[in-house]
Amino acid sequence: MQVDPDAFLFTTGKTAVHLETFVYLDTSGGTPRVLAVGEEVPMLAGVIRVDLFRNANGLSTSAINVSKMDCLSAFCRLGIQKLTGWHVFGLRRTAMIRPHVTVSGLATLDPVLHGYQAAVLRQALETAGASMIVFAESGAPDLRAEGSVVG
Repeated sequence: MQVDPDAFLFTTGKTAVHLETFVYLDTSGGTPRVLAVGEEVPMLAGVIRVDLFRNANGLSTSAINVSKMDCLSAFCRLGIQKLTGWHVFGLRRTAMIRPHVTVSGLATLDPVLHGYQAAVLRQALETAGASMIVFAESGAPDLRAEGSVVG
């Protein structure tokens, strides 16, 4: 997974999914639900856009009782699902295996996350279902994603 504040590139083998770093939420039903990740949708009443690494239009996600971390986790989960072909509402519904994820491009997020990018992405990817996370810049697997205790 190549990360950048503007877009993430999810890859496996010859398959690649490029997603811009925003999420659309539907807030009209009480509990916000994800409508789309990285893809534009028509703006209707109750639909809001959350830019994951920008403070666009001064939107505070606390006003809708959802965090940017929740949105980033959903973004990663749906990016992985698009890459693997696992669809909730499609005919290609199969069990999704918890993937191993290698992350590169951490330094591009430093102006936004100020050194916390590995921790933030680790948490989002763990929530999204990753079984092992490797940060390419360090080359070492993050064993916390496998349930091991790292001191």
